[in-house]
Amino acid sequence: MQKAVSNIIFCLGLLMLGFGLNYALSTRLIGGVLIIVGLGLDPKIWNYFKRRNNGK
Repeated sequence: MQKAVSNIIFCLGLLMLGFGLNYALSTRLIGGVLIIVGLGLDPKIWNYFKRRNNGK
């Protein structure tokens, strides 16, 4: 479920970033934030950082 939500947010971010190239800077910023949030919600990336921090 978390992976699906992450993918949807990431795709929305890519779409907004793409449309933002033709429109305002704020649209690009929102798209960039959505991409970062989508990547942050991705369980694989989340687990990678958790493992990395636990190893230190």
